[in-house]
Amino acid sequence: SIPAEIGNLTNLTSLYLQSNQLTGSIPAEIGNLTNLTSLYLSSNQLTGSIPAEIGNLINLTYLNLSSNQLTGSIPIEIGNLINLTYLYLSSNELTGSIPSEIGNLINLTYLYLSSNELTGEIPIEICDISIDWGGVDQWGVKYFRVDQNTLCPTYTECIENYVGEQVISECPPLSIAYNLIPEIYKLSKPYPNPFNPSTNISFSIPEFGLTTITAYNLKGRKMETLTNEVLPVGNYSIKWNASNYTSGVYLIRMESGDFTQTQKVVLVK
Repeated sequence: SIPAEIGNLTNLTSLYLQSNQLTGSIPAEIGNLTNLTSLYLSSNQLTGSIPAEIGNLINLTYLNLSSNQLTGSIPIEIGNLINLTYLYLSSNELTGSIPSEIGNLINLTYLYLSSNELTGEIPIEICDISIDWGGVDQWGVKYFRVDQNTLCPTYTECIENYVGEQVISECPPLSIAYNLIPEIYKLSKPYPNPFNPSTNISFSIPEFGLTTITAYNLKGRKMETLTNEVLPVGNYSIKWNASNYTSGVYLIRMESGDFTQTQKVVLVK
């Protein structure tokens, strides 16, 4: 097993223990290694849950826990790791739903959650990440994989074509399984961003009412009204085609009831 005393090595910046025969659980003391930028524990026989203390490692850019026998849910503290560019949790026995806090990881380039026992709906917050959802790198490796779970439809627009094969026969009926009624107003980060020439804008409204989505330039000049409708409760996505505008930074503003929120987008031609 990995000894708890590993938590004393507080000056470590990289820890590579992959491809061994390590057993037992990941000790909570690993959360003491706050200078880590890389943590590789993949391809072992580690069991137990991912400790919540892993959320202390806010300097991590690489986290690979794939190909173990880890159980339990993905801790919500994973959302603290805002500097992550690589997150690999594939080929374990993780259960429960994907936490909405995953949307905090806006710097991710690779996200692998495949071959687990994850259930429920994929949170709409995942679209806050600017991954090339359907793309592959120069070696033909996908940037995003959530296949071989029990992640049930309906899938949010950014990833709906890229979820891969799911064990959907185990999904309960839609009316029971999914809470598609948003509880809060939210304007998600548009994707892709930067974009050329179109970007997708997702938003949620928990109350029936007039909702307006408008694009402005940085000087506050209105460029275009994207929607101005009375909408029922729900989650929505619209596309802004900015092919008629010049490169630059623009603001997307949502107004609904007393709620207002703005997101910044960058048009690059």
